[in-house]
Amino acid sequence: MGPVKGVYTRDEVAKHNKEEDCWVIIRGKVYNVTRFLLKHPGGLALLLKYAGCDATMEFEGMFHSIRAEGILSRLEIGSIQD
Repeated sequence: MGPVKGVYTRDEVAKHNKEEDCWVIIRGKVYNVTRFLLKHPGGLALLLKYAGCDATMEFEGMFHSIRAEGILSRLEIGSIQD
C-alpha cells in the first residue's frame, strides 16, 4: 500500500505554480511534477506553462507512451475536490 493521497481544491493546486514547486491536474488527479521538470522530453517551459492548472486537454492532445503514464502515476499526490 502506497502513501495516503490527499484531496485538493483547484485554488490549493494553483498555489504550486513555480519551478521549485510545480503541481498539475490531469484527469481529476493532482501530480507533483517538480522533480520531473528537467526530465520532461517537451522541456521545462512546457510543463511550467500549466503549473498550478488543469493540463488534461494538453496532456491528452499529445502522444504519451505507456512509460509516460507510468511516470505520471508515480508523481500522483491526490485528487481534485469536486
